[in-house]
Amino acid sequence: MRMRSTMFQKSILAGAVCAIMLFSFPLLGHAQQTQEEIEERKEELRNELENINQQIENQQQTLNQLRGERQSLQRDIDILNAEIRQAELRIQRLTASIGELSKNITSQEQTIEELNQTLQRQKESLAQLLRKQQEFDNVSLAEVMLSNEDLSEFFKDTAAFSSVNKSLQESFRQIARLKGRARDEKATLQSQQEEKMSVRAQVRQERQTIEQKKGELAELVAIKKSRERNYQDLIAQRKQRAREIRSALFQLRQARSIPFGDALSYARTAGGRTGVRPAFILGVLRQESDIGENVGQCYLRNTQTGAGVGKNTGRRFENVMKPSRDVQPFLAITEELGLDYENTPVSCPQSYGFGGAMGPSQFIPSTWGAPNSASGYGTKVANTLNVSVANPWEPRHAFMATALFLRDLGAATGSRSAERQAAARYFAGDNWRSRGLRYADSVLSHAKDIQQN
Repeated sequence: MRMRSTMFQKSILAGAVCAIMLFSFPLLGHAQQTQEEIEERKEELRNELENINQQIENQQQTLNQLRGERQSLQRDIDILNAEIRQAELRIQRLTASIGELSKNITSQEQTIEELNQTLQRQKESLAQLLRKQQEFDNVSLAEVMLSNEDLSEFFKDTAAFSSVNKSLQESFRQIARLKGRARDEKATLQSQQEEKMSVRAQVRQERQTIEQKKGELAELVAIKKSRERNYQDLIAQRKQRAREIRSALFQLRQARSIPFGDALSYARTAGGRTGVRPAFILGVLRQESDIGENVGQCYLRNTQTGAGVGKNTGRRFENVMKPSRDVQPFLAITEELGLDYENTPVSCPQSYGFGGAMGPSQFIPSTWGAPNSASGYGTKVANTLNVSVANPWEPRHAFMATALFLRDLGAATGSRSAERQAAARYFAGDNWRSRGLRYADSVLSHAKDIQQN
């Protein structure tokens, strides 16, 4: 990890502080405020922020409740959709039944037609038989006998007469059977037609019921979504205001360095947790940011290239932040803290490498880590201090981060050589031998002065 030394910039600090006081966030009120006025304003903003956070929490609970109701409603919709699918299957079955009935009706109609044709043929045959019988009825037995030359012809005529009578009787019976069957077929046809009409009515009713339920549920879902959007808008407004207040508090906090009494308290607490000497922790913070007086003079502007500008000069810097390593963690950190990344100061690049270091301890974003990053020092600080999210610009958090990192670099043994190597690695990482030893010696000199005084 490469940290940024800022001691060489002390000559411009007075002007920078004045610029902060003169041109700070609009919520600061008026320029050149006294320390007492700044503290009063900070207290007002903290109270407003606490109130807004409570509103956000309450509105979020209401929103979650509405979402829960919508999820319950969605379950009802899922059940209805299942019922709709069942109803559609019933409609398919009924439609198939209508098709089968239509086939049966067609068959019945054909049967009836055939019966009618058969009945007609029977009637025509019966008419012929009746005419034949009429002919026999118009001739007397004596005339039949006299008209035949021999007895055999007489008996032939008599047999013909008997056959006609039998045929008539059979025709009568056949016609009666055909009429009875025709009546039955017509009754069946009528029943099937009535069943077909009933099935069609069921299909219409099923479809009407489905459409009605769909409409009712769609209306309820629309109402729920509308209410959710309203609460989402309210929450977004409250969060925006919270971000503005945090930015104002951030600017107020950067308007002065950390009081030494507070810094000593933070260092002792951090040293007690990590075993790192408090004076050594203070020596690193003195070297890095003059104990919070200068936490960076650049702003990130281009998240693709890592380029930015000077905070007070507007001068363009190409390497404010390494894009492949630090930009995304930095964006995640500022978003989690409700800060505007374009107006959150970080260190400017030196003659080599990149800038982008944050807060009094000047951690680069990738070493601090995005929120909830398992390996980042932000997560280690949050776990150590039992806070939800660590803030690299919060002095107490920054001191703890420095102590934890120095401990991991071996400084907890307390020996001069261990502290010297830890300080050099704090600044230059693996290049500590070539780039970090002068930095380490300066840190140890600050630590000695602090220890003695």
